[in-house]
Amino acid sequence: MCYSGGMAQEVCVVVGSEDRARLAAVVSDRSRPLKHVQRCRIILFSADRLPVIEVARRAGVSRPAVWRWQRRYAEAGVEGLLRDKSRPPGKAPVAPATVAGVLALTCAEPPGETTHWTGRAMAKTIGLSLRTIQRIWEKHRLQPHRLRTFKRSTDPAFAEKVEDIVGLYMHPPAHAVVLSIDEKSQIQRCYGRVARAWHHRRCEQTRRGFPMPQVNDLSRCLAALDQDSTLIAVIEMSQSSWLVAGIVPGIERHPAKKLEPDQTALLRLLHRWRAEAERAGRAINRIAVAFEAGRDGVWLARWLRAREVDAQVIHPNSIAVAREHRRAKTDRLDVALLKRSFLGWLRGEPDHCQMIAIPTLEEEDARRPGREREGLVGERTRIINRIKSTLAWLGIRGFKPHLRNAAARLEMLRTPEGMPLPANTLAELHREMTRLQLIGRQIREIETARLERLRRQPHAGAHPMIRLLTQVRGVGVETADLLANEAFARPLRDQRAVARYGGLTGAPDESGSRRREKGLARAGNARIRRGMIQLAWRFLMFQKDSHLAQWYWRRTVDARGATRKTMIVALARKLLVSLWRLATTGEVPEGVVLRPAL
Repeated sequence: MCYSGGMAQEVCVVVGSEDRARLAAVVSDRSRPLKHVQRCRIILFSADRLPVIEVARRAGVSRPAVWRWQRRYAEAGVEGLLRDKSRPPGKAPVAPATVAGVLALTCAEPPGETTHWTGRAMAKTIGLSLRTIQRIWEKHRLQPHRLRTFKRSTDPAFAEKVEDIVGLYMHPPAHAVVLSIDEKSQIQRCYGRVARAWHHRRCEQTRRGFPMPQVNDLSRCLAALDQDSTLIAVIEMSQSSWLVAGIVPGIERHPAKKLEPDQTALLRLLHRWRAEAERAGRAINRIAVAFEAGRDGVWLARWLRAREVDAQVIHPNSIAVAREHRRAKTDRLDVALLKRSFLGWLRGEPDHCQMIAIPTLEEEDARRPGREREGLVGERTRIINRIKSTLAWLGIRGFKPHLRNAAARLEMLRTPEGMPLPANTLAELHREMTRLQLIGRQIREIETARLERLRRQPHAGAHPMIRLLTQVRGVGVETADLLANEAFARPLRDQRAVARYGGLTGAPDESGSRRREKGLARAGNARIRRGMIQLAWRFLMFQKDSHLAQWYWRRTVDARGATRKTMIVALARKLLVSLWRLATTGEVPEGVVLRPAL
């Protein structure tokens, strides 16, 4: 090999006929690895006396790569191009005995009161890094946080009872009706030591008189569907019109009618379709109507139910839609989709759609003060930020608009140049202060009226639940009102439904060998989620000796700030479930300090 020029921009590579034929064979072989083809092309281009820059351009590599493989060919020939240099490993692999120890310890009981081994706990116990533990678990497909077991019966006559049941199914007596009654889902799905302890505690409370959570399954219809005597209709509602589509027994076509937003016209249309079905020889015993929850709320469902119409409200997130980037969307396509989903729900088939619980007018009105106060607090924050940003534009900092005499202090403010505030800016700030004072008075009026209602009617609506929650130190009237009216007044099925409604459950992403969490699902009530995360931080200050606070500090004693933020969400979820138990069954969380009632 010969070089020309100080920077070796031109390199002469001498290639024999035998090597050239071999290099050409490698380049033309489609089964060869791309890296081998690329190296051989570099040598062939160099043998044609091309400059290094041109060789790099044609081969699609850099100039140092060209020099590297020219040097390798000069040292080892064609074999050097087809062979990679072996390098010693940067880190010694984990010994098989250590891997076996990790696997054995993962399948054993974890120390203390924890339900399963965590990666950090295992790494600290074994003396390896967290990533090494994770690689071992991924290789052997271990997931310590996913426990699968079943409930064993402690009945000594369990075997004889099983034989009797199996024999009854295999050889039933003549003219006998065999009924099968399943256990509650919350009993079957109690996994792990903590879940079993929770199940035994709930059973003990039931024997003492505490009610179990009521089943509230809105994912399927519990009434049998007789399609020959049921008139089915769905409504696609908008601000300007309603598109009503129906399935009328005895009529081949599926009628559809666009109406003005008028409930009386809707009821007349349903009665007209009923008359058409009766003329076709079908007696209509039930009218089932459904529409999607949206801007109009649920007032129409209450109005229809008062007139003997089975009205349901579909949760908008439970309808499966096409996932094309630009899917066709019209009222007629949407109403056809609603019709298919509602028909599957009426048949009792799961996972077609989810209905929402229709609250009464009094329950909806009880939520208005809290939501109005939340909006006013947000508006107050925006006004304060606007005032501070206006003053910062003039170089003035440290002004506190929320003080009582803040409006009078505006006249005394001076810019860094010693000048008073400009006239237009001062007038704008005075108007902002007037709005701020008005919002402050409205917030105080809402809070005073709420306390007065609690004092005058302590046993009305959700007031007993609010007064019970305010006994927990760290839970104020505003938080108790939020939890009672937004969450606990609803007939939630179990603790999983409580956490899911609060939007504090995870969003798993599992496909093939991939197992990861995308974070919070945020599919529940955003007000509950924000309020519970704020309450969780407050709970650590006011309930330091409680079991939940101690659990949090044990998990985050040596953790970073990001881990504390992650664990505070877990604490908020546990705290929400504990407060739900307190409000529904009277069970006080362990170690929580109470104060006198309002």
